[in-house]
Amino acid sequence: MDPDESETASFDLASSSADLGEVTRNISGLLDQLDWQGADATAFRGSWGQFAPAVLTETEGTGDKATQLWRRAQRQRDASR
Repeated sequence: MDPDESETASFDLASSSADLGEVTRNISGLLDQLDWQGADATAFRGSWGQFAPAVLTETEGTGDKATQLWRRAQRQRDASR
């Protein structure tokens, strides 16, 4: 594993994960403000209500994995000195 590539991947992974979390929270906020009624609104809100928390949980987990990847890259870099 190349430490430089791993470090870059960890930053990209953390950034993308944070972006996904932000988009998910933004959509949830928009749904809270939207005066949308009817069967489609109820169905979508129900689906989103199950989907969004799962996405947010995974973004947190992905952020944690990105941190672990960065630490491994640092340890490998330190070991090769």
